[in-house]
Amino acid sequence: MKKRYRTRKRSRNPIPRVSIVLFGILGAIAVTLGVLIPLHSANQELISQSGARPGANVVRAVRANDFVESIGVTTHFWVNTAAGGSVEGKNPNAVLSKIQRLGVRFYRGYYANSFRNYGLKGMAWVDTRRNDILDPGGIRASLDRYRGYERELIAIEGPNEYDLNGGRDRNKWRTLQTYTREIAQQVRSRPELRSLPIVGPSMASPFNTYSQLASVRQFIDRGNIHPYSGDLRPESYWDEHPPNGHYIEVWKREASKASAAPRIWATEVGWNDTPDRVKAKYAPRTYAWFFKRGVERTTVFQTIDGFNGEKWGLLRPDLSEKPAYFSIKNFISILNDRDATFSPDSLTYTLKGDTRGIETLLLQKGNGTFELLIWQAASCWNRDRKLEVTNPNRNLVLTLPRNVRTARVFMPLLGTSPVQNFRSTNSIPIAVPDHMMIVELSA
Repeated sequence: MKKRYRTRKRSRNPIPRVSIVLFGILGAIAVTLGVLIPLHSANQELISQSGARPGANVVRAVRANDFVESIGVTTHFWVNTAAGGSVEGKNPNAVLSKIQRLGVRFYRGYYANSFRNYGLKGMAWVDTRRNDILDPGGIRASLDRYRGYERELIAIEGPNEYDLNGGRDRNKWRTLQTYTREIAQQVRSRPELRSLPIVGPSMASPFNTYSQLASVRQFIDRGNIHPYSGDLRPESYWDEHPPNGHYIEVWKREASKASAAPRIWATEVGWNDTPDRVKAKYAPRTYAWFFKRGVERTTVFQTIDGFNGEKWGLLRPDLSEKPAYFSIKNFISILNDRDATFSPDSLTYTLKGDTRGIETLLLQKGNGTFELLIWQAASCWNRDRKLEVTNPNRNLVLTLPRNVRTARVFMPLLGTSPVQNFRSTNSIPIAVPDHMMIVELSA
């Protein structure tokens, strides 16, 4: 799973306009955005306008637990070793302790007893090769490595980006089809593993790749995407093909061709060249945006800075924390909730002001508290000039039909303490930044 710097060419990156098809009509005066989510999907949808006052919509929340459950990170652990002599393998307990303190509940990769010792579940990875060509003969031994640890896993994942690194294989698509079929047959023949979903092979490019697996899609339970956007903002469009829409929609559409179920996991996404502060802004936005667009789980690449001086990580090689680590940690800490049994309520609210490029995601905790995630989907990095972009805050007013007991405003980039507090009000002035803001509403 060794990574290279992504050099995918895109057109210059002005801030794209928001698609009215995806988000509804954004008025210059007021707009309301929200979510309607089955457990396996997070595509936002307004559920009702009847009974709401003009300019307001009724929005159904998503359980905060379900969203936190979707947040993960990528490692190079492989049961009791780590790929390529990476830092993970040299000091696994210190790395797992850092991941535990981050607040995520799962990670890509797996190290023995990580759930028992750290409360972290992992993803088993099956990608056995001989001379860089997939070798189905190694699948059984690979699965045997997880024997006794099956209850600490959330899924079995297939080969990594074989469209890119299977170049020596002249019959790579036939090889990948055979390998995928064999993984499924062996996993489903083992009582300890058969209940785990099989996450299909990932690809380096969405085009003319996933379609090559259509003949084995019945063996794949989750589509697997790596929607790197070439250091563009998380919400960016696929600039070379405007009709295709946003990056994440392109990847989802193509990956669905290789899965029997319309459930997608993003097992890698990240940034290498962007400054640390930009990554700290983009990481929570990525988790929220992908979840909003129906991605079931997202793992940011990667936990530790990688090979040859690459800067993908949340941690430096000496395990010191970078700004994105704290941003994600604060984000999860504010939203963390373990109640997965209640049915979320609806909320009526209006955003007054210039809402162009404003994104929202409405969550609810088991105690009834609403958490409104809101951010500017603006670019924070000019990749052509290699300069950080400063975006002025957007002054809006969040209006509710009746008073709430308390309202608190958080900015995970800055910490876990509220930056604003309100009592007994139905009108909340907010200055929305280009990083994550959370407005907590208690009845």
